[in-house]
Amino acid sequence: EAAAQAAWEGAGEGVPLLQALAEGDAPGLCSEVTQALTTLNIAPLGWSRERPLAHWRAEARRRQTKIARAEPALAERAAALVDAIDALAARWPDVPLGLIHGDFHPDQVWLHHGRVVLFDFDEFTLGDPLEDIAEFAIKLGDEALSRAFISAAAAAMGSRFDADRLRWHLAVQSLLQASRAFIFQREGWRAELALWLARAEREAAALVCGALA
Repeated sequence: EAAAQAAWEGAGEGVPLLQALAEGDAPGLCSEVTQALTTLNIAPLGWSRERPLAHWRAEARRRQTKIARAEPALAERAAALVDAIDALAARWPDVPLGLIHGDFHPDQVWLHHGRVVLFDFDEFTLGDPLEDIAEFAIKLGDEALSRAFISAAAAAMGSRFDADRLRWHLAVQSLLQASRAFIFQREGWRAELALWLARAEREAAALVCGALA
C-alpha cells in the first residue's frame, strides 16, 4: 500500500525447506531457492531503507565489543578481525543495491508444489544481495549444502555475483554467529564462539591474501 508505505504478505503454506532438503534433491532445491531470491533482488526498487556495507562495518564493531565483554581472552583477536573487515570494505566503494530479505535463513523458506515460499519480511530493505546469500549459507549448518547453495547463487546471479564480496559477508556473518553463541548461555558456548571467530578469521585472511597476491 503506497500511501502507508506498507506491503502485506499473502497467505503461504508448504513444507519447511530443511525438511525438503533432507528428503529430496538438495542441489536442485538450492537452485530453486536462489532463483526465487534473485527474482526478489532484481524487482523494481521501492521505498525501503538503504543498507550498504557501512551498516555491517558498524555492526561488526558492536559485536566486537560484545565478544570482548563475554570472553576477554578473545578480545584482541576480535579487534584484529574487525579491523580487517573494516579495511577490506574499502575494496567496494559502490555496491550494486537490490531488494533483499534482510533476515534470510532456512527457517524463512518453505516449498509448496514446486514453488518457493519466502516469508517474514520485517527486515526487508535495500542492500547487497550477497548479504542474503552469506547469511543463508552460514545458517544452513552443513558445509556441503552451503557450497551447493553458493554455487547455485553464482549461477543464478551471473555477472552480479562477486566471490570476494561474498567472502567478506561470510566473514561478517560468522562474526555475528560468534557474538550470538553466548546470548543463551548454551553449554559449550565458549568453544562455539571460538569456532565461529576462527571461521570469520579464515574468510578475512583469504581476502587479505588475495589482495596481496
